[in-house]
Amino acid sequence: MKKIIKKFYKINKCKIIQLDSNDKMNIGYGSLNYKIVSHNKSYLLKKYSLSRRNLNFVNSENKIIHLLNKKIKKIFPQIILNINKEKLTIVKKEKAIYRMLSFIEGKFLSESKHSYKLFSNFGKILGQINKELLKLEDEAIESRKIEWDIKNLNWNRKYLEYIEDVETKKLVEYFLLQYNENVFSNDCNLRSSIIHNDANDWNILVNKDNIIGVIDFGDMVKTYMINEVAIALSYILVEKENIITWIIKFLKPYNKSIKLKSIEIDLLYYLIPARLCTTILKSSFHEKEDPSDKYITISKKGATDLLKKWITINPILLQDRIKKELEIPIKKRPSNLDLIKDRKKYLSKAYSLSYNSPIQINKAAFQYMYDSIGNTYLDAYNNVPLVGHEHPKITKSAQKQIAKLNTNTRYLYSNLSEYSKLLLKKFPKKFKKVFYVNSGSAASDLAIRIAKTYTQNKNIAILEQGYHGNTSRGINISHYKYSGKGGHKKKKNIIELPIPNSINKKRMFKSKSLLINHAIKKIEKKKSLCALIAEPIVGCAGQVFLPKNYIKKLYTSIKKIGGLYISDETQTGFGRLGKYFWGYEMHEIIPDIIILGKPIGNGHPMAAVITTEKINKSFENGMEFFSSFGGNPVSCEIGKSVLKIIEEEKLQKNSLIVGNYLINKLNTLKNKFKLIHEVRGLGLFIGIEFKNMNGKPATKETKYITNQLKKEFILVSTDGEYNNVIKIKPPLCFSFANADILIESLEKIIRKLI
Repeated sequence: MKKIIKKFYKINKCKIIQLDSNDKMNIGYGSLNYKIVSHNKSYLLKKYSLSRRNLNFVNSENKIIHLLNKKIKKIFPQIILNINKEKLTIVKKEKAIYRMLSFIEGKFLSESKHSYKLFSNFGKILGQINKELLKLEDEAIESRKIEWDIKNLNWNRKYLEYIEDVETKKLVEYFLLQYNENVFSNDCNLRSSIIHNDANDWNILVNKDNIIGVIDFGDMVKTYMINEVAIALSYILVEKENIITWIIKFLKPYNKSIKLKSIEIDLLYYLIPARLCTTILKSSFHEKEDPSDKYITISKKGATDLLKKWITINPILLQDRIKKELEIPIKKRPSNLDLIKDRKKYLSKAYSLSYNSPIQINKAAFQYMYDSIGNTYLDAYNNVPLVGHEHPKITKSAQKQIAKLNTNTRYLYSNLSEYSKLLLKKFPKKFKKVFYVNSGSAASDLAIRIAKTYTQNKNIAILEQGYHGNTSRGINISHYKYSGKGGHKKKKNIIELPIPNSINKKRMFKSKSLLINHAIKKIEKKKSLCALIAEPIVGCAGQVFLPKNYIKKLYTSIKKIGGLYISDETQTGFGRLGKYFWGYEMHEIIPDIIILGKPIGNGHPMAAVITTEKINKSFENGMEFFSSFGGNPVSCEIGKSVLKIIEEEKLQKNSLIVGNYLINKLNTLKNKFKLIHEVRGLGLFIGIEFKNMNGKPATKETKYITNQLKKEFILVSTDGEYNNVIKIKPPLCFSFANADILIESLEKIIRKLI
């Protein structure tokens, strides 16, 4: 090396320090980098493997550096000519290309104290660079295709398997999907340009708040111009609070140098995480391939932390805040008042809205929901999206199947039997048959129909405040509905069984054994019975837990008079209870028929009825069972994905540990505040019952707390006969941090209330 330096650059005495090499050296391009120190002067010597591709690219790099030094203040490396006045030195014997540059001394941006002024100066410089390069054409750069180009994000999808952390992998998959859905569709609307493509905080040199050097142009490509901004921000936003404020400080001077388009600002929300995903994917791969190579993995933790923070940002908030600051028109969206007016015009008043001030939801992701004005809500009760809102695996499975085939069960298709096999594996061996429908209501209706056919009896035992669907039969067996406002009287064939109640003295029993005995006597009065239909935990009653052995003892009485036990797992199934995958397991009895709904499709309209071969045989009486959409191929694929996600992401375990944590925290609040009457819960199926100073249901107070939590951007709802129970049934990806936020806000609101 010293011989090369002496021969071609006339530097006789020098110290050579090898710097971190570019990770792309091993695939044919990139460089080995050396700091040359001689007589208090420093240089950067770069060595490339000799190839036409590298030769063309390095010549292009020199051309662009020269241009930028000419057009912008000299903060870029100067090209040092060799003794032949050439910018490049080719040593054929070594099959190498050498290039000497001035060495810019300074402090890296990554090692500097960040300030708004520094960010502004960085944005200004980067804007100037992009302005000069926007119209530039260069064949060598334009023909270059690399994995570090955000435009080629999907090239890195193959590295997904190397991400070990389940949460990180899920987030990366989500943003890969969002990139494809939002950026690819706007390809023709985005400006293309040659960009630096690696303006990270280790390639920017600073002195206090000033940018004094921009180095390493080795990743230059022609791609979307806005990618330059996304890349820079993906590094400098790491460990920042008030992320949007920092972005604006960067973008305002950038925009003065080169005006951004509205679509470029909109897509920035997806481009920043796209770069973060690239970093995580490639780092995860290189960690496996070469754990000792820290160069490529140095930014992985920062990228991961920022990605986890990014998911909490509402895209509309980012887009509108930037546009407002840059004085770019903001597209008008329908107001809540407009939508309410339309609902009143087109929908029945029987439809209800949550909260005193309804929310217009535009988008959701996992346990977060985004409204139309930029707010992000923590979803703490929407129990339908069990594995999280818009989970990428669910979305992809639906997209893939619906593009292939969606028909009905009168035709043969493999995924119907595949899913049925997987689903039935989750139950005891006696369950051999599954019926598919589109909702829990339809499933309840069908379950009763099957039971009536098998028993040839019409008498149905139900639990007080139970709910089993919106069909006529569903309403008839739902005490919660027919006993409430607008309901009808109890049908003659309905047997109402009591549940624990500590507030309504009219239905209060002195002991649990008396309650159980009362229920048994009501059953024994009947000479025959079709079925008992019951939720393992009575949800609409306010997450009411049944006494130990209640269902077990009822089961014995039911069987004596020929009845069946139907377990309605619409709310309790699929691991929500943490300790149990199915709610009936907590009662130590196996049902005859099981109803599945809500979480089975993570929001997709599907449901099922599970039963035994013997009961099924009675239903095979010549009348065809057909549901137009029940068990369709798309539903089956989604169902398969739900089961897979629960297992892969260990969501049942998460429900148990986070649920226990949250319940313990809530009980601590209960000990502080008399307003909290009782905390009831198992896993992430939780109810908080409130009573006032007179010992009566605190209906008004509960409604107030619910609406105040909404103002704190936390979504919960109420249940119970008196709507004095807050229900908490979040997606099972709910975290300890989410639980802490909920507890903190709840305590603050209660303190103000009392």
